[in-house]
Amino acid sequence: AGGPSGAGGAVAGVALAAALGDPARALAETASATLEKAPDFVVDLPLLGSTAVSHESLLGYLVLGQVVGFVGASVTGVGLRRRKKELEVLNATLVAVNAELRQREREAKAGVKVNLTSDGERVDADAELARFDVVARLKAGKKLLRECDEGAGDSASAKALAVFEGVVKDLRTDAAIRESLDCAWKAERKAERGASAALRRLGRLPEAITKLKHALVISVRNDDPVGVSDALGSLADVYTETDDLEAAGIAYDAYLQSLSAETDAEILALAAKATEGVVYADA
Repeated sequence: AGGPSGAGGAVAGVALAAALGDPARALAETASATLEKAPDFVVDLPLLGSTAVSHESLLGYLVLGQVVGFVGASVTGVGLRRRKKELEVLNATLVAVNAELRQREREAKAGVKVNLTSDGERVDADAELARFDVVARLKAGKKLLRECDEGAGDSASAKALAVFEGVVKDLRTDAAIRESLDCAWKAERKAERGASAALRRLGRLPEAITKLKHALVISVRNDDPVGVSDALGSLADVYTETDDLEAAGIAYDAYLQSLSAETDAEILALAAKATEGVVYADA
């Protein structure tokens, strides 16, 4: 058909076939044939001036608009599904990377060594078990100290003391356990500090001071200025609790000097002075 009516039906048929593929061509042709058989009438559109549109063109443009809307909705849906899948893959990747980074951070803070083959595979299961056992016991001791502070009382403190002293004993007597750790001295220092904290909560202050001095000796031997400053501050606090104000004053002075010292050597010298006469043999 020529003229506007034929144009409207042709446009609708082409749009349907392009959007839905060859199987829809028959449907488009059927729709066009139906439009040609429908009664003729013309619609005047006053808002568009003197424009008149035949019924076939009007219906054709209506079908075209529906096809365009359908195609747009289909494309949008496919795009959203693809985007959702990409986001799910990205999220899974980020979760895996974050877990790996957290594991590396935990191992670094624990001062541990992961034995690897040239291919990056872990080896020496016994060493790995020993390493994780030490780390787990240190964490358990810290948890018991927190429970004590939250009202668990002397029972939690006594358990924490037993845990920390057990770690110290194993590190000083079992070479295999020491060798499983990259920085065994850090684990030993933490255990001595933990034991001192437990003794302090139990009111056994002289023993707590001895444990702190052991931690100081370990820090001095391993050039650990941060550990020295922390231990000096704690030592001053415990001396104050014993009413030994002279010793507390000396410890506080050493602590303040360590904070303002310009070199690590100066800090280590302060600790060496504070631990004069302390007997703590190497493991």
